[in-house]
Amino acid sequence: MSRDRYANMSFEGGITRAEVVARSKRFGAMHARNWKQLRKAERDGDEQRIVRAATYAVGFYGNGARLPQTIRHAFRFGLSETAKNPNTFWPILIRLWDGYDGAPDWKLDLIRIMDDHEPGSGLRYMTDESRAFYDQLPKVVTVYRGCARKYTDCIAWTTDRATAAFFAARTRYDPNSDPVIATGHISVTDPKLYFASADRGEFEIVCRPTITKIVPQPPDVLDAIMEAHATKQKQELDGLLKSSRAANAGLTAARTSTSPATG
Repeated sequence: MSRDRYANMSFEGGITRAEVVARSKRFGAMHARNWKQLRKAERDGDEQRIVRAATYAVGFYGNGARLPQTIRHAFRFGLSETAKNPNTFWPILIRLWDGYDGAPDWKLDLIRIMDDHEPGSGLRYMTDESRAFYDQLPKVVTVYRGCARKYTDCIAWTTDRATAAFFAARTRYDPNSDPVIATGHISVTDPKLYFASADRGEFEIVCRPTITKIVPQPPDVLDAIMEAHATKQKQELDGLLKSSRAANAGLTAARTSTSPATG
């Protein structure tokens, strides 16, 4: 096959290889510009611009790539001043936290950087909603983690067992996952409790608790959880569509009533 013919091969969606390469180059150039803005803010020593530039740059990546990109480029594996300064490190991490997904291979790097900071310092940078959630916690918190058995030592936990059960159920169809719910305990003053996040309704505690129990989850229970979640999502979508139709009907009626008569 000639080079020109190969360049015009179509991928899924009718995109040619040449278009894939061109898109890749454009994204590469965009990422480079974004990181350049971060470096400029770092040279200027402007903490607010550093936080904005880092969160903006990382936000262009998919959820699974965001934590690796944060550690590599924003924190430079803990060596950058951005990583060492709590006024930039914690706001960047906390703002981006809800957009991270997976990346367990980067857990140890993140823990090492967090542990380089003053114990409990991350708590000062939580949002008002997350602070209110943290302030109502008991002195010793029971936390849960739903996941594949091999990931029970990760740092994203929740105070809500139903939330943990949903995350365990999400791994149900991976034949190698062995879904479990782990239970742990940690004091609210423990240095290994880094911060809390209530910003997406998951009652999350970012911590390294003492794990006291790991319980395998039966497939039928996990299937029921996913079915209930799908039903809830459909009901919410139906409600949104109904509200949207009602709003559109009201707007149309208002326009009709104010239109000048013709004839």
